[in-house]
Parts: sequence; structure tokens; C-alpha cells
Amino acid sequence: MVTTDNMNYIEIFEQINKYYPIGIDRFDNVYNEYEGIDRIHELCQKKLEKSPYKRWKNLVEETSKVHAGVISFDYESPLFYQSYCGHYLLHREKTEIMTYEREIHFHVSVLAPYYTIYGLDKVSLTIKNQGRCTFQPLLYVSPINIYEKWFGTLREKIEAQYKGFEFLEHMFLKKRVKSLSVINAKIKDAQDASVFQAFFAPDDITNYQTVG
Repeated sequence: MVTTDNMNYIEIFEQINKYYPIGIDRFDNVYNEYEGIDRIHELCQKKLEKSPYKRWKNLVEETSKVHAGVISFDYESPLFYQSYCGHYLLHREKTEIMTYEREIHFHVSVLAPYYTIYGLDKVSLTIKNQGRCTFQPLLYVSPINIYEKWFGTLREKIEAQYKGFEFLEHMFLKKRVKSLSVINAKIKDAQDASVFQAFFAPDDITNYQTVG
């Protein structure tokens, strides 16, 4: 019997398979000859064109005003990220050596009609004569705590702006497609790339400890 979740994952896999040469390593010369890779590069460049990028910038700026408490925001979407990227800094505490920050991140893929949202708690230490030490963030995968109101607001605003786009939950983002290799993806040991890395960004967020 095929469940709804399995059907959803099949759709996700089919979207990935449109762009990536499954089974070919990203360091193999043949990898870049795959037509889907050319299409990824084309879409990543197109997202930074004046009109679509302004659309994204406006969404991030305007949504930041819906709730009080945004310390700063960022809509920068690096060229070779497969998505529009945004985040709001919602909280910062600083002592002589420690900095604690809470950010909500959101991405809208340029490869397929998907978007995602997650919170990150970050801690770093700055020790005299030893430099800065950054700990692995804590990943919030559901709307709780400081992130609760933002999850709902961002979903509403993104879906209004990008018609037909679906929210990808962490249960799908963390799946690793067998023999999938993604350019610049940060992975541990010999792991395959994740669904998150295929659609959104090279960061290895699905190896972080999660809350929610």
C-alpha cells in the first residue's frame, strides 16, 4: 500500500532526478555535462535578475515589520544556492566571551515549487588569545517558542507571493538520496546529499540536533 508520505517523497525524488545525475560524483567531469546541471546554473542566475530579486527583497523587508522584535534581517541569496534565502535575527545576548543568537531562516527553491522554514539557536565563544569558537546550532523544525508566530506568518506571506509552492517539512529535508551528489554540499564522511541540499542550500542543517 502506498501512503501519502511515500507519494510525496516520490514526487520530491522525481524533481531531484530532473536536475541531478544520480550516481555520478560531483568531482567527475561527466557530472557537469548533465543537462540538468546546466539548468540549475541557469535558474540560479535568473533568480538574481532585477525583477524577481526585487520581489524577494520586498517580501523579506515587508514581512519583517509584521511582528516587533526583529533586530536585523538578510535577503542575500548567493548565486549558487538553489533558492532565495532570508533570515531574521530575533534575539541576541552577549557577555564578555559568549554570544547567543536566535534566527529564523526561510528558503524558496528555484528548482521546484517548495519552500522551507526553520529556527536556529547559535552560540559562540570569543576567548582572549584563542580566537572565536562556534558551536553547532540547534535546529528548530516546528513553530514553538520564539519562532512560533514567525512560522505561520512566513508561510502565509510566502504562499501568497509564490502561488502553488508547498512547505517541505524536516522529515523530508533530512532524507538523503542514495548516490546523490550536490556541488558545494557540506556532508559528513561519505554521506549522500540531503533533500535540503538539493533544493535549497549547501549547509548541513539536517545533521544538527533538532527541537520540535
